[in-house]
Amino acid sequence: LLAVILSFFGFIFAAPGAVVISGYVTRKQYGKISAAGPFSSLILASLFLSLSLFATVSFLENFFRYGFVINTWLGFFNLIPFPMFDGLKIISWNKKVYIILVCSAIVLMLLF
Repeated sequence: LLAVILSFFGFIFAAPGAVVISGYVTRKQYGKISAAGPFSSLILASLFLSLSLFATVSFLENFFRYGFVINTWLGFFNLIPFPMFDGLKIISWNKKVYIILVCSAIVLMLLF
């Protein structure tokens, strides 16, 4: 919400975060934990897109579109398959899930 509000004033703010997992986790658990972030971003992007289609006030429409764009790019960015990003952890767990998430992010980007 803060990122969307600040973007109206020309300041784009997105705070990166890291998940630190302690203790023993299996590859499957690690993959599911890593997929939760990009998946949540893509779900939020879809929600914002849906809301923007029904907004009757231009301020709300812009607000929802900013939310859509920010979450789409954040989800796609986290799917980069390099160390420290969720993408590599997801690929090492399940390539099909990774492909589904990346394709979903690309479809959302094309909708913009």
